[in-house]
Amino acid sequence: MKPIEFDLTPSNLCPTIRFDGFEALFDTGAVIPVFSYSAEVMKLAFGATKRFEKAEIGGIGGKGLGDIYRLKDFHVSEFVFSELDVYVPEKRLEKTPILFSVTMFHELDYGVKQKRNKFVVEIEDDRDLNRSLTIEWLKGAIYPRINGVLYQNIEASPSDANYIQFLQRCAKDQQRFLEKLHKGNSR
Repeated sequence: MKPIEFDLTPSNLCPTIRFDGFEALFDTGAVIPVFSYSAEVMKLAFGATKRFEKAEIGGIGGKGLGDIYRLKDFHVSEFVFSELDVYVPEKRLEKTPILFSVTMFHELDYGVKQKRNKFVVEIEDDRDLNRSLTIEWLKGAIYPRINGVLYQNIEASPSDANYIQFLQRCAKDQQRFLEKLHKGNSR
């Protein structure tokens, strides 16, 4: 196992890093990454192309409208996303304009090391660094396709029982990772 470590912003209680000059949050409750930028910035700074307009996404703050953009060959530290679909909300987020969903690291162990002020993602081998996360719009619902696998039982809406189950699985994965780290540090 090889750890990929992200330095956390020390002044924030939530797991945030400096990315592109802004704070970016690792959001364990998000299925889709969020980039709260204008259409112009998405195109000019990220080379993004619009895939869907007026997509309705649910979250803790309720439902919101926005567009889905696709980024190509997007880098997050050592991770390279050949394709990364992101939600761009109409109502901009002020403090943390970027939310990295943990679905970006699906099937990898990840967690926060608070004492060391790190967010850590464990990879088995270098192939884990090449990833993709795209969005499919089927029958009026949005579903993630992670590394080529479509997850139709997971809608991007927190009111869906399957989504809640997915979040519970994510939390269990994170707990197992933290337990492994604790066992490794207590030796």
